[in-house]
Amino acid sequence: MSGQIPIKDAEKIGKSRGLPLIVVFGITEDGSRFEVTTWGRNRKLCKLAASFGDQFAEAIFDGRVVPPAHEAEYEELQRPVESVTEQGRRRCRS
Repeated sequence: MSGQIPIKDAEKIGKSRGLPLIVVFGITEDGSRFEVTTWGRNRKLCKLAASFGDQFAEAIFDGRVVPPAHEAEYEELQRPVESVTEQGRRRCRS
């Protein structure tokens, strides 16, 4: 299925979860295309959601945020991150 994520889907998420502002990002498996859909409970929140969605899209376009190119990279991002603290090594989820 191609095309923009329906605003009705974002609205449904917002209303069912009690959230006044929703931004939905979708990325194809190969990273060649992404979609951004926003929804806000009122005009002010709608504009705020749209602004955030635009900022994120701009970050992708200018390379500040790079979506994973394929599933293997996505799986790599999901692995626990090792960090060193004063108490020693511990596993943490980011």
